[in-house]
Amino acid sequence: MHNHRPTDRLEYFSDAVLAIAATLLATELPKPETETGLLQAIVNQWPHYAAFAASFLFICVAWSNHHNMFNYIRQTDQYLLILNILFLMFVTLQSFTTGLLARHVGKPDERMAALIYHGTLVLMTLFYNCVWWYAIKKKELLEDGTDKKLIRLLT
Repeated sequence: MHNHRPTDRLEYFSDAVLAIAATLLATELPKPETETGLLQAIVNQWPHYAAFAASFLFICVAWSNHHNMFNYIRQTDQYLLILNILFLMFVTLQSFTTGLLARHVGKPDERMAALIYHGTLVLMTLFYNCVWWYAIKKKELLEDGTDKKLIRLLT
């Protein structure tokens, strides 16, 4: 017996998690306290703003790709849901790792912070791809009549 269901709830939940993750990035941004020289205080915090911009773009690209992937996936099952949840887990870690990276630029643990940040991106990407790889292996999850050449090209 197949336990397949439409993807709409998975997509809505994923959209919400991705939107919240992108929004939470802003909570890591420093709010300089200064009587004078506000612009200079902001410029001095450039690593935070650069990390925010990069991570926001990564999350937006992930959302766009995830959205496009589900043009070809019409059904989900428990395993696809679990893979998608793992993808989303690493998306939500972006806020933490972005702040970690920004706070350690130019400090002794800069390399470790960068490795943690990039490791999270790699795992996010890996699980995103696992969602796709699983879906194309389980042909019944794909839209009927999806061109095999297109699938290979997208993969």
